[in-house]
Amino acid sequence: MKNWLYDDAILLKENGRKKGCICLLLCLVDALSKRENPIERNNRTRYTNYLKTKLKSIGIDTSYRIEEKDECINLSDIIYEYFRCNFVHEGDSREHEEYEVQIEYEQPTKFKFNKGILMDRVNKKIIFKDDWLIDVLLEIVKKEI
Repeated sequence: MKNWLYDDAILLKENGRKKGCICLLLCLVDALSKRENPIERNNRTRYTNYLKTKLKSIGIDTSYRIEEKDECINLSDIIYEYFRCNFVHEGDSREHEEYEVQIEYEQPTKFKFNKGILMDRVNKKIIFKDDWLIDVLLEIVKKEI
C-alpha cells in the first residue's frame, strides 16, 4: 500500500529534497493510520494514536515540554500538530527561528544535537534535526509498506 509515496520520499531524501521528503512521509503516516483504524473519524486521534504506537515499537516514547502550551506533549502529538498540520495545510516547513518547535535543515553552527533533538531552554525552543525526523518516519513506514 502507498508504495509510490514511500518510493518518492526515498528519492527526495537521496536528492537532498528533505522538506518534500518529510511532507510525503507525514502524508504517508496519515494514510497508514487511516488504513489501520478506518472507524476512528477524528483525524488527530487516529494519527497520534497510530504514531505513538509505532514510535513505542522503535523505542521512542517521550514527551517534551512545550512552553507556549505550558505542558509536556508526547512526540506523536508534536509531529501531528507542529509538523503534519503545518506542512500539509500551510506549506510551512517549520524552519523559522521565531517558532518554539522547529526543524533544523542546515548543519547547525552553534547547536549540538543529541539524537536529533535539541532542547534549548534558554530560548524556549525544541529543535528537531531534519535527518533524524526523516529516519524515524522512514523506519515507521517501512515496516508498514
